Amino acid sequence: MKVLWVNNIAIPEVAVKLGLPVSNKEGWITGMVRRLSSANEAHPIELAFAFPVPREQASLSSSVRVGSVDIRCYGFYENINSPEKVTPGLEERFREIIEDLKPDILHVFGTEYYHSCAAVRAFGRPERTLIGLQGMMKAYADAYMGGLPSAVIRRFTLRDVLRGDTLKMQQKKFYMRAENEAKALLGTLNVTGRTGFDRTESLNINPSLVYHFMNETLRESFYSGSWNGNSCVPHSIFMSQGYYPIKGLHLMLEAMPSVLEAFPDAVLRVAGEDVARLYSDPSDNIAFPVEETLSEKLCGRFRRFNNRLKLSEYGLYLRRLIKKNGLENAVVVTGSLNEQEMKEEYLRANVFVCPSAIENSPNSLGEAMLLGVPCVASAVGGIPDMLDSGREGLLTPFGDANALAEAVKSIFAQSEVTRLYSLAAKKRAHMTHDPETNHRRLLEIYSRLLEQ
Repeated sequence: MKVLWVNNIAIPEVAVKLGLPVSNKEGWITGMVRRLSSANEAHPIELAFAFPVPREQASLSSSVRVGSVDIRCYGFYENINSPEKVTPGLEERFREIIEDLKPDILHVFGTEYYHSCAAVRAFGRPERTLIGLQGMMKAYADAYMGGLPSAVIRRFTLRDVLRGDTLKMQQKKFYMRAENEAKALLGTLNVTGRTGFDRTESLNINPSLVYHFMNETLRESFYSGSWNGNSCVPHSIFMSQGYYPIKGLHLMLEAMPSVLEAFPDAVLRVAGEDVARLYSDPSDNIAFPVEETLSEKLCGRFRRFNNRLKLSEYGLYLRRLIKKNGLENAVVVTGSLNEQEMKEEYLRANVFVCPSAIENSPNSLGEAMLLGVPCVASAVGGIPDMLDSGREGLLTPFGDANALAEAVKSIFAQSEVTRLYSLAAKKRAHMTHDPETNHRRLLEIYSRLLEQ
């Protein structure tokens, strides 16, 4: 069978060979590609891959060697930084790709990008189209503000105005992505999902969908290694990201004073973009001010002023919380991390926290559980389907900073209970994200689609 995969990035191995930017995201796809591309007499598959490329490479069509097989790769242009926007000519480009490859099955990963509905329409065979559900955009848009105070939601900075990127505008963009999602799901008859949450959300959009349950295979390196309570950094908290309100970093900052009162050496480490610009310039490092001459102070003030002009309202709100709660020496933003660096952060943490306002099945939580890192997460969306609270970790109601703080302190204080959480979470995650099981399940789903 010929299967065309459509995704929002090129897998790292393909990107390197084609001279494209390499993304740290979704490295788990590489493992799936290798398994599907390996020799399999019972289920021979010819796999092709379509992904966004720079405009000048929009007609890319090339074969790339992955493992022992050649994979056909196609490029299309789309501004992936604005997935809510319609890209002219994209549906026509997918018709060209489909005419060249003549795939038996179209497998689209995710729904928020315009290319998802463009590919579905170009293929025009809903019974042979499969969409892998990731985040459900309508629910994400509804929860976007993450319980922010109404005064913060109404405010905006100069940067927000110049970029057309106020909090309300950001939420509106998510609703526009939800429209792409609805169009894509109404154009197919098959989806893969893994939680009661995504099943309900997808069937609300299209009751005719056939929902195929299939868990995700995560990035390869997280299947080895194990968290150890004796070698982690005591009272350290790790979050995988916090650059927009859904992720709940502001809630964790509200919980920190209570954590610090009980554990004064506690530190919160946050991966990803430094939207609060805590460490964007040495002279603006609020955690570690330095002695300066008069001229250096004047230059420093100018740089700080210039730096704050680049702050979003959400970033400014995070800075206010840090100052209000006296967290200047208790928050570290690591910046973007590659796969190995992320793994090191998980293993050094005393607890992984996912205080999101909404999630389907966050890969970060799955990765933490695979490694056996003790986890605290919001009981929202599909998260309760991933982690059994009180046995594999702790779940708290979203928006309750006191409950979040108490859960983190419980992990810190009860070493034996925490060790049991770690063992149970690791066992559960290795069953949920077992690559061979998920590989066989995907082949079963493809076979069912061919029978239609």
